[in-house]
Amino acid sequence: MDSSGDGLLSQQPFRIRFPGLVDAAHLSVDSLALAAARDSSGGDLLVQWFSNNAGPTIADLLDVTEEDVLGWRNIGVGKRDQILDFLAAVDYAREDFVGSGPLATVHHAVQSMQADPDLLLVIEWTRFAGPLRTWADVEGSVVGHALPADVAAAVDRLRARRLNEPAPVADAETVLAGWFDEMKPRDRDILQHRLVEAPLRTLDDIGTQHGVTRERIRQVQRRLSDRVPDLMASDAWRVVRWEVFAQELRLGACAPLTPGEAAFLASTEGFPRALILWLAGYERVEQTVRRRDFTIPTASTVPLLPESPIVDRVALCDVLEAGGVHAELVDWLIDSIPGIARVDDEVVLWPGNIVEKSYAVLSVRGVPMTPDALAEAIGGGVSVRGLRARLYEDDRIARVSAREVGLAAWGGEEYTSVPGLMTTYLEEYGASSITDLQDNLEERFGASRASVSMVRAAPVFANEGPQIWLRGPDEPFVPRNTPHVIPGHYRSADQLFWRLKADRELMRGSGRSAPPEIATFVGLQPGAHTKLRADPRDVHFAWLMTSHVGPQLGSLKQLADSLGVIEGDEVFLVLDRSTHSASLRPVFSSPLSNDASEAVAQLTGLPAHACSTRDALAASVGVAIDELVATLRARGDETVADLVARLPD
Repeated sequence: MDSSGDGLLSQQPFRIRFPGLVDAAHLSVDSLALAAARDSSGGDLLVQWFSNNAGPTIADLLDVTEEDVLGWRNIGVGKRDQILDFLAAVDYAREDFVGSGPLATVHHAVQSMQADPDLLLVIEWTRFAGPLRTWADVEGSVVGHALPADVAAAVDRLRARRLNEPAPVADAETVLAGWFDEMKPRDRDILQHRLVEAPLRTLDDIGTQHGVTRERIRQVQRRLSDRVPDLMASDAWRVVRWEVFAQELRLGACAPLTPGEAAFLASTEGFPRALILWLAGYERVEQTVRRRDFTIPTASTVPLLPESPIVDRVALCDVLEAGGVHAELVDWLIDSIPGIARVDDEVVLWPGNIVEKSYAVLSVRGVPMTPDALAEAIGGGVSVRGLRARLYEDDRIARVSAREVGLAAWGGEEYTSVPGLMTTYLEEYGASSITDLQDNLEERFGASRASVSMVRAAPVFANEGPQIWLRGPDEPFVPRNTPHVIPGHYRSADQLFWRLKADRELMRGSGRSAPPEIATFVGLQPGAHTKLRADPRDVHFAWLMTSHVGPQLGSLKQLADSLGVIEGDEVFLVLDRSTHSASLRPVFSSPLSNDASEAVAQLTGLPAHACSTRDALAASVGVAIDELVATLRARGDETVADLVARLPD
């Protein structure tokens, strides 16, 4: 078995690695049809290995990977190789297992188009039984239907017929080696050292070697590159085209190389394989192969959870998989990004500064920690004394006891400890004055009095005057309902328009807080979450009971990217409760129309009929007509207010 590609393949499902398994999926591993493949590998023991760990049929193996096999009980490297040899044998003999499906009849028939009597008989039956228009009609006529005896016998003979042995086909590396050998020495050097190998040699270096100018080398390089599409489209290069397709399917946008693979691709023997990767659009960077049009995110561009050093892993995975990274390689790629690391089960920003690392650890764990524990979590021989001094100097870090530190303002509701401390206290002591609660948590944990005061607004708590208690089931939380005070907010029937700026956080993929009125418009209540349909990616919308800042919209980055929005642009977030969907719409960037109603439509996103009169616009804002202009000014929509004053009643 060729091991030069094992590292690239070990994480690929067997349905991709051995495509012929799909044709044999209907067979049991102990089928007589697979006897030869079993006998050449592990014999009947294979049946036991597969039955104990995956299942008795080939279909059970389609989504298994080589790494999965090594995790099976009592399976080591030797048995793994026997299993891979068996699968390769099944893949090689795929024509034998096309089997009894309707497509088998067609495949066999296509190979025997010269007036095959059985085929003609089946076609005649199809014409008799119903109109014959396509091969699908032939298939449908012999599957799941009672057939006359002579037709059934003809179908059985067609299904049992073996195809003619195909003529040998040259492999891709042989075709490419022939092309390379036929080149002039100068062209070979340019292809190898300017296009394929890494690191590349300079134009001047190759020009000096061959006694020509760097511009001449550039011209030849362009000519070689321009010729490739024609070669790839030719019949002679069909196998190269197929091999390129196989590489794209197997590698996705980015994949790791083992040291052995990297060395092999850099060797003379490995050049044809490196050339195939280049033709498939890949480049090699250290021990990684990646598509040339794919950019690996950096620590400064990964999406983060709101006000947090914690990476929004769901959004990042979506970005990577949308870019073509195989799902099973996403974690590997994330771990290879400099400046980020894993803390427990979270991915966080991880710069060189030890205070930043402490901030990340505290954000993930959400509980106070001693400087000793933080130093241990950071690793790398951090001085506890030096760390302690720097933590005490940082405004984001607060001492919560004589020995422990925590975050002064926990960055995001999911990671704050203040709601938890308040809940525990109220569960133990019942209703309390906010002052007593602040005194207790400040004395015991160093909790900020301001934080306690802010968090009391979370739906999980009920308040009346100075008293606070845990909200009971008979005390429903009533969200704020003053949509007219929200800047840039307008409604028309079942649609809501909210004007936003595409700031840095939106373009990084971070979520954002939303007013309660926007959440309730789509039916979202505290303690619930929903998903708004959107293209190219649905938008998550959640409202935590412990959140004092209200509902949280998920990332809008992909919606913005699909519109070509850049940082600083303004957009309308459009919510439609009739379709439970969300979309972004760019704000009209041209100068405002001289017509007041058209200009209002440009600034609000509303349809023209909702901007024709002050009465129509007042209904969109949710106020009386005589309050409209003052309301718009009070909430900061001055330009709209000026235009509305020119509208008729």
